[in-house]
Amino acid sequence: AETGDPKWFPALLQVAQKNFRNGNYVYDAAEAGKEQMLPVLFPLLQSSDSEDIRSIAVSALGYTASRAAIPTLLNLLRSNEPGTAQRALYGLRLLTHRDIGGDQWFDNPQSQYSAWLNWWNAEGASAHIYSATDCGETTPLH
Repeated sequence: AETGDPKWFPALLQVAQKNFRNGNYVYDAAEAGKEQMLPVLFPLLQSSDSEDIRSIAVSALGYTASRAAIPTLLNLLRSNEPGTAQRALYGLRLLTHRDIGGDQWFDNPQSQYSAWLNWWNAEGASAHIYSATDCGETTPLH
């Protein structure tokens, strides 16, 4: 997955599908498959197994380097499940290299929904989307 070579996606996807409860396999497949992984992840978000499969699927969205994952992550940011909202926030930050700023950017993710939505509506169409291995400064949403 870290090579960025999409030729590895089918093999990584096969391993991930056999091991959906192991995040590392799913994240690697998401990183290699990018947007191709979204049709695999979206149904997993409906899983009633919020402790494992659903949580891993939410986190894996951030590894897809896909602009198409952001609206789903925005919706998940409003989740009443703190773990889901926290994972969505991390995924948004990973994909955009943005956050609300400060040392407590990860606190109370649900309250950040409006700021994220405003940023997405204003800049989402042209914002740079990052892969999980891209380095760079994180800049404030404002």
